[in-house]
Amino acid sequence: MTIEKSPSAIRVAVWGCGSFALKAHFPALLRLEQENLVCLDAVCARSEASLARARAILGRPDLRAYTQPHELLADRDIDLIVIALPIPAAAAAIRAALGSGKAVISEKPCAASVQEAISLLDFHATLKERPFWSVNENYRCKPLVAKVSELLRDGVIGQIYDISFDFTFPLGPEPEGWRQTASFSGGYAMDFGVHYIAALRAWFGEVSEVYARTATMRPFSPGGDTLASLMTFERGIPGTFKIAFASHATDVHSPDLKISGSHGLLSVNFRLGALELVTPSGRQTFDLSFDGWETGGVYETLKHSIGALRGEHALACTPMEALMDMAVIDAMVRSGKTGVAARPADAIPRTVSPARPEVHTFERSVSFRPKQIEWCATLAELQNVVAQAGRSQRAVRVMGAGRSWASPVVTDDLLINTEKLEPRISIDMRSKRIKASAGVQIGDMNRALASHNLCLPSLTCSPQSTIGGVISTGSHGTSLRHGTLSDRVTELTLVLASGELLKLSESHHPELLRAARVSVGMLGVIAEVELQAVDIEHFEFFQSTLDAQTFLAVQDELWAGFDYAWCKWPIGSDNLHIVYGKRASAEGQGFPFIARGMEQPYWYGLLPDPPSATRVPLFERDAQVRSMSAQYAFAGSQLPELMTQLHDSPFFGENEGRILEFKYLRGEGKSMLGPNIDERNVAINLAWAEIDRSRRTTAFDSFEQFAHRFHGRPHWGKHHTIHDERYVAQAFPEWNRFSELRKELDPAGIFKIQGQWMT
Repeated sequence: MTIEKSPSAIRVAVWGCGSFALKAHFPALLRLEQENLVCLDAVCARSEASLARARAILGRPDLRAYTQPHELLADRDIDLIVIALPIPAAAAAIRAALGSGKAVISEKPCAASVQEAISLLDFHATLKERPFWSVNENYRCKPLVAKVSELLRDGVIGQIYDISFDFTFPLGPEPEGWRQTASFSGGYAMDFGVHYIAALRAWFGEVSEVYARTATMRPFSPGGDTLASLMTFERGIPGTFKIAFASHATDVHSPDLKISGSHGLLSVNFRLGALELVTPSGRQTFDLSFDGWETGGVYETLKHSIGALRGEHALACTPMEALMDMAVIDAMVRSGKTGVAARPADAIPRTVSPARPEVHTFERSVSFRPKQIEWCATLAELQNVVAQAGRSQRAVRVMGAGRSWASPVVTDDLLINTEKLEPRISIDMRSKRIKASAGVQIGDMNRALASHNLCLPSLTCSPQSTIGGVISTGSHGTSLRHGTLSDRVTELTLVLASGELLKLSESHHPELLRAARVSVGMLGVIAEVELQAVDIEHFEFFQSTLDAQTFLAVQDELWAGFDYAWCKWPIGSDNLHIVYGKRASAEGQGFPFIARGMEQPYWYGLLPDPPSATRVPLFERDAQVRSMSAQYAFAGSQLPELMTQLHDSPFFGENEGRILEFKYLRGEGKSMLGPNIDERNVAINLAWAEIDRSRRTTAFDSFEQFAHRFHGRPHWGKHHTIHDERYVAQAFPEWNRFSELRKELDPAGIFKIQGQWMT
């Protein structure tokens, strides 16, 4: 048989010609060959007889064939090796193939034990080029599994209450024999069980704890053939997991899995490819019998992995996912041996490999280890990553430049970084609007605007921050005339959980735009924003030192007659220092504070105080110091009581000599979760350039306890602690409506902030 080779097709060799390779891998690769995605160029097996059988099945008597693996690894015409060897031999083959620089797709499990798999992942991480490696867990891409994901994502059975998995399959002695040895951990339960664990993890997330009993009922399965376990998912869902191979018979028509929810019951029969949905409105069945139990998903998984190798989308079948599947079965086996509960995560060191690196927020204020990090460079890649996560119902959080102290970015699952998203900036001079992709830095936007004599009037203090992150968190400077940067947004494009794009504007979905202007990543991933700029103006600034009574007395005068104001209050002092500004009558040549750090240099004693009347252009500020920051906003009318209570609070007494900063914000009513929901707003900012880390928790906890008493609105991009959703609803009156819109856009809740407070 002769095939026409596509110049773009990936040249593939199969290492291993056992029964599963013959009936699953070869047919799947031939289909992919017909689609011009691969060229099956070579096979490798221990014996000439196995190679002859493979050539005969493929109809290619001249197919290159190797009995010596080193000859295959030296074949420069091979791009990708599909490894389909018995479990005991898999890890050594994968290590050799990766070490030779070949791309690898390996069968599951990828090793004979969790420890061997960890060693393999560590080896892969040390390789300079990090060759492509996918573990072919075909259930992760089975159409049946995808259909269940779709139904759960659509909320057809409501809130998940519990799951029950019971798989019984009679297996006798096998001619190949390697399963009848104790040469790999977990026996039949590991070999078959990782399939179903992969599906369960795709649907319900990580398993936190198991409590199991195991048994060996037949003499020819020393690795174990019966396992029954209680299990709890990190989402709080309880379940049972039973897998048994010792029975002489089974009822193939009984469902293997039942998922119980608040609105119905979903039953799954893996062997027949059948689903049954029972709800109060009736019974519905789904026939996916084409998705065979034994070989179903192999073609789809190979196609998915090859697409990832070609750079078309993110890889779902990662070695880390395969390791986590193994860790669940391993925990069940450990629990069965010890008689006590076990945690899958306990078998995996936190330093397992750079595949799960530690991520820090700004100043290392929060540290976490996502299961996967995706650096999306193009919009299409971002859509693919999000769509894949949506189908698998994975928890997704988004990070930009990491210039935030806040914890909403924290996830133990998928972290998407948009900092490297292709930078695009365009300016419409007629409307004075700037459009930018989410990964563009504020400083780059400001320079682009300044070249057209334009600026944004309420800036954050970090030009390295990305516009997506700044908008998402409602960041701002201080202004008596303007609100947050998010209030400047006139158009915004979101990537939804489905991977689809949704464009919001003041004329198209205006209510959703109000929700999305400050959404903390809870509606989707911001891909692009358009903001209203203004002409660069010049300002005259003054400074005064006032006692508290006088400071409160001039508030109306500030709001009525000035454009900008900052205030610092040294803790323990009765005096406050205020800098305030208004439009200058002429441009002047004053000290350019606003160009690179308006108030920060002298705020922290790094520069002399500014002249009392300095004219400066307003277009960019930059934080000049490193600090920890927490900020809460309040109605301007609360300021007298706030200052009185602060002065008398334990926080004030414990932190004498430190400084509180007051910032001003005009309310514009343009966002549901913005800090400026009142007409006049004052934000109290606790930002200290130096603070003993051992004192940090005590000082900031004390400040937050005070802010919570007055239902302060947290700055989402700074340090904050929220204990329950009721507080958010009290601080933000439109929270309930925001939640309704969030559930409409993201019914599966993949973009939820991780934590106990959010339902």
